[in-house]
Amino acid sequence: MTQKEKLLLSVLADPELQEKYNISSPDYEDLDDALHSDNAVVSAIAKIIIEFNGSDDPSEQKKVYKIIKECK
Repeated sequence: MTQKEKLLLSVLADPELQEKYNISSPDYEDLDDALHSDNAVVSAIAKIIIEFNGSDDPSEQKKVYKIIKECK
């Protein structure tokens, strides 16, 4: 599992996000699954994670997580 996939799963595991956008994190095993999701929010989160500077740097990923959390 890549760092980006770990970030995706940690974001999708957020209870508030799951409730608000009807997300079930076990439905998404990798970025490709999330990217092609029928759930527009999940797909958007995957796109943000993939495109954010193409970075696997944990500090960059924390920025992505913070941005996504602020959008709730």
